[in-house]
Amino acid sequence: LKSTMTETQVRQLYSITQQYGMSSKVIWISTSLANLKCVVKCNQWAAVGLLDSCITKNTIANAKSLQNGKDMVFISVKYNDLTAAERALCLRSNLTYGIWTVDETAATIREINSGAQFITTNSLLWGNLY
Repeated sequence: LKSTMTETQVRQLYSITQQYGMSSKVIWISTSLANLKCVVKCNQWAAVGLLDSCITKNTIANAKSLQNGKDMVFISVKYNDLTAAERALCLRSNLTYGIWTVDETAATIREINSGAQFITTNSLLWGNLY
């Protein structure tokens, strides 16, 4: 979801996914906390991901504010800026995190082995990693 979208636009987009029976198959990602909150209002079971360049206490608090006990909330961060302390902060907060955009095999394996639950890549295939 683009950060420039209005709440009306987010609701319209959600309605389209619902109209075509896709609302339970969509993972919503955005840098906009307000847009993700709108999605969770539309669908308490939504999978939402907060995109950020790093994991901070503020990022954790924002992601936690999306949780309602029914939805799936995760944080997605730029992999080459992720520190061990940030990984630990996220894991201690019981939040799933993933990395973007990684196209190097060694870096991908290292991040997955360090706790990343998913990756966004332009070139790697799962079968080539292990």
